[in-house]
Amino acid sequence: MQVKRLYEAQDGEILTFSYRMRHADGTWRWLSAREVILKRCADGKPCQVLGIAQDITEQKQSEETIQRDSLVNSALAELSQTLLISSSLDDIADSVLNHVKEITNSTYGFVGYIEPQTGYLICPTMTRDIWDECKVPQKDIVFKQFGGLWGWVLNHRQPLLTNDPSSDPRSSYIPSGHVPIRQFIGVPALIGDELVGIIALANTSRPYVQDDMGCLERFAHLYALAIQRKHAEDALEQAMFQAEAATRAKSAFLANMSHEIRTPLNAIIPTARMLLETALTPAQRESVAMIAAGSDVLLSIINDILDLSKIESGQLMLEQQPVHLRNCVNEIISLFRQQATEKGLQLQASVAESVPERVMGDVVRLRQIMVNLVSNAIKFTLQGSVVLALEAEPVAVSAEDRSGGDQPIRIQVAVRDTGIGISHEAMERIFEPFTQADASTTRRFGGSGLGLAITRRLVEMMDSTIEVESEEGRGSVFGFTLTTTLCEPPAEQTADSLTDAQRLLAREHMAQIHPLRILLAEDNRLNQRVALAFLHKLGYTADVAVNGVQVLEAVQRQEYDVILMDVQMPEMDGIQATQQIRQTINKEKQPVVIALTAHALQTDRSRLLAEGMDDYLSKPIVLENLILALQNVRRRDEAFW
Repeated sequence: MQVKRLYEAQDGEILTFSYRMRHADGTWRWLSAREVILKRCADGKPCQVLGIAQDITEQKQSEETIQRDSLVNSALAELSQTLLISSSLDDIADSVLNHVKEITNSTYGFVGYIEPQTGYLICPTMTRDIWDECKVPQKDIVFKQFGGLWGWVLNHRQPLLTNDPSSDPRSSYIPSGHVPIRQFIGVPALIGDELVGIIALANTSRPYVQDDMGCLERFAHLYALAIQRKHAEDALEQAMFQAEAATRAKSAFLANMSHEIRTPLNAIIPTARMLLETALTPAQRESVAMIAAGSDVLLSIINDILDLSKIESGQLMLEQQPVHLRNCVNEIISLFRQQATEKGLQLQASVAESVPERVMGDVVRLRQIMVNLVSNAIKFTLQGSVVLALEAEPVAVSAEDRSGGDQPIRIQVAVRDTGIGISHEAMERIFEPFTQADASTTRRFGGSGLGLAITRRLVEMMDSTIEVESEEGRGSVFGFTLTTTLCEPPAEQTADSLTDAQRLLAREHMAQIHPLRILLAEDNRLNQRVALAFLHKLGYTADVAVNGVQVLEAVQRQEYDVILMDVQMPEMDGIQATQQIRQTINKEKQPVVIALTAHALQTDRSRLLAEGMDDYLSKPIVLENLILALQNVRRRDEAFW
């Protein structure tokens, strides 16, 4: 090229160019030359040329280093972006290979990672880059044994560079049909001392140099971090899967245990309560009362365990419905009045005038919180008083926020007692499950230690915090603040605003006021007797079916207004029977189906309603809940009251 330029140059023109040539010691050197024609021959070709050459190898190498560093940094930055958006090691390996091949001008290469479980080398990039020209018949990208130059890199966990593989003692047999290897460079990807992968290249347009090795090591470090992150993600995913499986198993276990325990309680508790309403001798009444009280305690413990499980597994969801605060407080005071009187305590309610009649919230869980706090206060108070106090204040909002129509308000709930108090050291511990202030307290006062743990979780679900003020021997104050919205009073009476007299009237004359044709589907004979006794108390009679097949036969013989449907029955369960009813009976003639189940998880309720049932009663059946369920049947046509 330089000779051609010299022939074409004008007389006196100075030519400047650079070129590379091999030195006597075998190394390649870069030269910069300046030449000028002094004399031409008869044919016009230069005869005399004056020139000077300067060794610029170091300058050239410096320029190449700067250019290479710029290219490497740009490639590493691009690869870092790939690591952020991609979780696939195959995609990352492909990106690494593209970059290192371009930087080193290599023809072949592969990038692979070690599978932690087996120790095998996985090479997702090898097929595309090698096998089109490789004549070796097998195209397996999983290597169980490591051989050749790349095997030496993996086995020794050290980088390797050779520009003469055929004579390199670290090279082993290359199978017939393999692509020819003129140069090779490979580096291991390490996390500490752990081997996690490899980058290997072959056949470049120039000899590999140490700068190439440094470049690959930088990429190998980033690639190792990507592998480490992927392993961590896989481990986290596996841990989450196991945790979810454990949660599902625990939930299933608790649901099954709940069913098994609630089934006999469904016979014991209602029977004991009905016996207490009959003529008994004092000794008999005391014995039945002990049975009823013990059963209630057992049921309360079961409910607490289920509630805690539902909260921990995220299955408990809060509802938003009107809450009649004053009625709620009055019900709680009525519930504990006898217990407080027996201990010689004054149980009082203090509801400020600022407290509205109705707000939006979860009435069941709000009542549960207050019941737990009042129950706890009575338990740990030996003399004096327990006060359930409610106050309220409006929340200041802008005109723009107020335009939505919902007026926010803060409700302060506090339970004050003159009980034994709590030490500062035990203050936080009392909210842990199965824990009380100390072991002697547990022995003296009893209890599962779940009430306050559940209370705190429920309060937190309502975006609030439970606060405690207490001093040993001087009582305690438990309180929280609920931010909610006002609810307009209803035009008609609802179940939560009924008086005790109205409830009694419903119990004594419900069947006359509200006649219903009822089918009871229940296979357990004790549960049949309890349910029939409850219905008889309300003035109803009912037909009985012991499985889903009999249910379908009964609804074909006559129309029913409501079916009390046990979920678990032989031959055909309640869900299957309900689905058959929905599919085979005209919609206007379909009965209301109320599920009866000893399962008590929120997911059970949602599942049963989704399967076509209209309502849900948890065993043991409570008479008041049965009245409300039957009342709702009537509401499909007209108001009950």
